[in-house]
Amino acid sequence: MKTPLILFAVSMFLSAFGYFIPVWSDALLLGVPCAVASLWLIWRACFGGNAYLVDEPKPKRVTKRGQRSKPRVDLNHIQASAEAEIGARKWVIVDGSNVMHWINNEPNIKPLLDVLERLEHHGYTAGVMFDASAGHQLQGKYGHDGTFSQLLGLPLDRIMVVPNGTVADRYILKAARDFRAKIVTNDRYRDWADNFPEVNERGFLITGWYRDGALFTSLGPKPNRSMRVR
Repeated sequence: MKTPLILFAVSMFLSAFGYFIPVWSDALLLGVPCAVASLWLIWRACFGGNAYLVDEPKPKRVTKRGQRSKPRVDLNHIQASAEAEIGARKWVIVDGSNVMHWINNEPNIKPLLDVLERLEHHGYTAGVMFDASAGHQLQGKYGHDGTFSQLLGLPLDRIMVVPNGTVADRYILKAARDFRAKIVTNDRYRDWADNFPEVNERGFLITGWYRDGALFTSLGPKPNRSMRVR
């Protein structure tokens, strides 16, 4: 209502100005039509509801029902799903830098492949973690997660090469705790026993060795056939 009244007042002023001062008579050409238009808007405002002109659209009212239907992130559900995923599998973390030295204490990809096959036969889902130097020892150049993913035939999300300047031990122990997993290694982690006392639990560390070219582990023999070094 305020805008049409201002428009009407300005229009009447222009019309009067043009009527009484002949030199500015052209102002009537603008003032009279504007006065008529403003009178129409005033009439609509008074007798036609609020349908004349709305400067800004009214914001939509959010009902309680609409608020209830708004999707929400259920953190408890996400955490429960993650816990279910962990619990649904029998996880094991492979100390890749340790296992790859199981044949004659020299870097070799074969022990890793043999161990992964043995773990699969025993129903484990394996993740493998390496020191940053593992690629240089095996191939003479840095090996990233993708390199070992291809070498071992494992998904990328089950491989980790730790950052330069760090040792893999802490990452391995933390991952084993998070996934409630065992660790495949011949390392006893004595320096970490205070923070990770589980290393002293019987069966937590799965050890392995080769004898006459065959892989043996503390898990026991392979369910089917023995594995020989080619």
